[in-house]
Amino acid sequence: MLDRHSIVLFTGPKHSGKTSAGRALAALWGSSFTDLDETVETMTGNPH
Repeated sequence: MLDRHSIVLFTGPKHSGKTSAGRALAALWGSSFTDLDETVETMTGNPH
């Protein structure tokens, strides 16, 4: 069973639904969600 310190990491090909699944799972569990692509884009200012 997952506890509040657990991390779930989705991997897979582009456009396979990783972000959608991650957001849905986080909402279901009442947890936070971080999209690493979005984080890197924000930090570097590079959208690609």
